[in-house]
Amino acid sequence: MPGAWKGLPHDDDWISHGRFQLLELAVREMPGMGQSPRTGPHRMRRGGRGELHARPGLLPASIATGRSGSGPAESGKIWRAVLSNRRRIYPLSGEDGPVRGVPYVTNAIAWASHAGCPCVDTTDGLHRPEGLSDSEALALMKRSYRQILRVAEAHNIIVNIEPHGYFTTNPDTMAEMLAFADSPCLRMNMDTGNTFIAGRDPVAFRKRFLDKVSHVHIKDVSRELAEAVRGGQTGIALSCCAIGDGVNAANIRECLRLLHNRNYAGALSIECDGASIEKSLEWLRKTLSEITRAAAFDPPAVAPAAPIKKRSKLKTA
Repeated sequence: MPGAWKGLPHDDDWISHGRFQLLELAVREMPGMGQSPRTGPHRMRRGGRGELHARPGLLPASIATGRSGSGPAESGKIWRAVLSNRRRIYPLSGEDGPVRGVPYVTNAIAWASHAGCPCVDTTDGLHRPEGLSDSEALALMKRSYRQILRVAEAHNIIVNIEPHGYFTTNPDTMAEMLAFADSPCLRMNMDTGNTFIAGRDPVAFRKRFLDKVSHVHIKDVSRELAEAVRGGQTGIALSCCAIGDGVNAANIRECLRLLHNRNYAGALSIECDGASIEKSLEWLRKTLSEITRAAAFDPPAVAPAAPIKKRSKLKTA
């Protein structure tokens, strides 16, 4: 399982030492269109003229079409504008999702295709959408995701749904969303921290959707944060403690074991602040090594993951 790079400068020594293999990218705001990457996709391809040409060991793994900007300064500006009602955000679960949200996701898909990035990450809003019942919001998202998936299938890009909001951290509604279309391009970006903070059991969440996972965010949660907000929020951006030092460490280990037993070969993205990245990476590599050694002595009696079926045209309701 390759480790993924997130949140460090491109010239950081970690990259030149070959300790990271993949990039996870956030998209930045584009006036009038929501959010869209500003870096030219040719700069992200292996052998291109930009960042990855200088670091040939790195490849893009996923693009997150999230709710905030890609850097701390920009994120702060955006959220201050949101809180002062000078700027609105349009999650796919809201009434404006089809008009505002769908275009920047489809733009990100086209960008990802040119950049050689296999996945685009999506999610819903933090809260129940105003003015809509749950069934109305789900019906709205179903139409939006079907439109998004037509573009994704044309570009051969996986659209992941990440548990990070009102609907997606509920396993029952997540199951309904993952059944929006019979498409191999619709899969899940598992997040160990968001499911825990939302009051769910990350291991049970992982077991339920094991065959759907194609990208994984690894986040731990400090005891203080868990006591303060668990069950009252739907996610956190980063782990404020090193991976392995928090109260979610045992869940992360078991989730990794489940993935190993299922022959998971996707990316693992470490989501923690910069000060904790070295310790987090050391814990993750040690844990993966222990899981691999244990499996060699006690092979799991689980059938390997079924190969992804050939792409078929999206069925319409």
